[in-house]
Amino acid sequence: MKTTIIYLNVTKSGYPGASPAEYYIPYSKRWVDTYKRFDPGTEHDVRIVSCGAAPTDATVEMYSSIKHTWDSYLGAGSDIGACQYAMKNVDADFVVCMSTPVYFWKAGWLKKLVDAREFFGDGIYGPMASYQNRPHIRTSYWCVDPKTFAAYPHLIDNREKCAWAESFDHNNEGWQISDWYANKGKVALLVTWDQVADRDHWRTPDNIFRRGDQSNCPVWDQHVDKYFSAHYHERLAFEKQAD
Repeated sequence: MKTTIIYLNVTKSGYPGASPAEYYIPYSKRWVDTYKRFDPGTEHDVRIVSCGAAPTDATVEMYSSIKHTWDSYLGAGSDIGACQYAMKNVDADFVVCMSTPVYFWKAGWLKKLVDAREFFGDGIYGPMASYQNRPHIRTSYWCVDPKTFAAYPHLIDNREKCAWAESFDHNNEGWQISDWYANKGKVALLVTWDQVADRDHWRTPDNIFRRGDQSNCPVWDQHVDKYFSAHYHERLAFEKQAD
């Protein structure tokens, strides 16, 4: 099974009110550093998607130590829109989509997802899930077969539609991606270090996203960091939202 990582680099802000591109540079540098430090554990290609503009010389240099190919996404569909576009340009059986703030902290983070896909088959997979708004695999890191996702009926071309696609079902029109897979009879699975859980059990394991020390998440991101840095009562509120 050929696996491709799609990682999003914010080169230019893509919608009004977004943080400037400079805000995301530390996240991208952290991604590069942790990608090199923690072995993914399985073969794959890397596709860096320059969002908002073609990559600058400084951006190209930032990724020069990693074998990769480039793509550019000039639309305003935020993370999911960029991944939807980029999937059309990769030759892969399984695509792992990563937003800019994602990073790694332990070796084998990719192998866990690939092994689950090979065993359970076509569907949507992720290392973090939440029941906030609607049950969903968090799209900071989500994994699908691109040929299946090509049939997803909506174009994600603005930030609002990106929110619908992750955790809402706008007007019962089938926007929410996790629901879309379930309605097609495909699996929608949370993959942690020690188990694979279906929708009814996404919030059951210990130390998952916004619970305990979050050490059961194969990858982390900025929302994991916010939970780490929050005070006790703030953590309880975060966990309640996710539950």
